[in-house]
Amino acid sequence: MQKYPKGTSRRWEVISEYIGTGDNLPESSNPSGNSLNSDDGTAGNGIASSSDQDSWSAAQERALVQALKTFPKETTQRWERVAAAVPGKTVGHCKKKFALMKESFRNSTVAEKNTTNANDLQDSSSHNETCKNSADGEAESEISSSSDEDKWSEVQEKALIQALKTFPKDTNQRWERVAAAVPGKTVIQCKKKFTSLKENFRNKKNAV
Repeated sequence: MQKYPKGTSRRWEVISEYIGTGDNLPESSNPSGNSLNSDDGTAGNGIASSSDQDSWSAAQERALVQALKTFPKETTQRWERVAAAVPGKTVGHCKKKFALMKESFRNSTVAEKNTTNANDLQDSSSHNETCKNSADGEAESEISSSSDEDKWSEVQEKALIQALKTFPKDTNQRWERVAAAVPGKTVIQCKKKFTSLKENFRNKKNAV
């Protein structure tokens, strides 16, 4: 340093050659380059995290739906548990995805009802409004169960029938206990299946 004071021409290159470090100049000689690299890295990370947040694989979506079933609304620290069950996603990501799924469900419900015949259009319109108002309450259950609510294995049906016998009408929290006894099914799915079984029984009885 003393040999090559500040005023020396190409000071750092000379020092570099003198101490045998090749072309490795000190960081302070290229502050703008380091700043650019740092900025580029930050920007890159920001872009990557943003795109990752909106990108959901089929496996992650299935994990989210399953977690929503496993941890219903009344669960303590529900979203933390849901996020823990979805690989690579945070609480914020899961809430945002759920909001998008809810909105998609609401739109599909309205679209489906709008296909009603023109003669029923007025009734359909009022019904759609009702669907929209109740969609927030029902969307989660529908999202959780729509993919497999109509698929019941023989084992699940037997478990439901047995649970209905075990927990009669006057049982406290009857449906929660019934659902707990049926593997892979929620309270809403069990209620819907019970209604279906009742209807089938009634139809058979009438047919006879």
